[in-house]
Amino acid sequence: MSVAGTIRTLSLLFLALIVDYHLPRSEAAAEIQAAKADDSEMSCHGAPPIPETVHLTEFERDVLPIVKQCTPCHFPGGSMYARLPFDKPETIHHLGEKLFSRLKKDEEREVIRRFLASAPQVASKTTSPDAMD
Repeated sequence: MSVAGTIRTLSLLFLALIVDYHLPRSEAAAEIQAAKADDSEMSCHGAPPIPETVHLTEFERDVLPIVKQCTPCHFPGGSMYARLPFDKPETIHHLGEKLFSRLKKDEEREVIRRFLASAPQVASKTTSPDAMD
C-alpha cells in the first residue's frame, strides 16, 4: 500500500473513532458508511476493508472490562494467552456462552449476550474450543 493509501486509511479509522465517540450509534454508523463509500479509489486497489470500529469500540468499552477478571492467564504473558486471548473479539465470539462458566453475574452475561448477538461472527485461527482456563 502506498504512503498516501496508508494515511487515508488511518484518517478514515480516526474519523470513525471520533464519530463513534461523539454521535449516537445510528449516526456514527451512517458516517462510517459514508466514509467507506467515499473510499472507492482505495477499494479498487485491493486495500483491506476498514474494520467495523463501532463494534470494536463496543468490545473495548463493554466486554473487555468484564473479561479483564481473567487476568493474567488470558492476557499477554499469561499461560492461556496463546490458546485463548481474551483481548481479541474473535476469541469471545468463538467461545460464545462457554465463557459463562467463568462469569457468574447475570449483568455481565447479558452484556456478553448483547455483544454476541449484535456482532458479526468472526472465525478465529488462534483459539481452540476445548481450551478453557
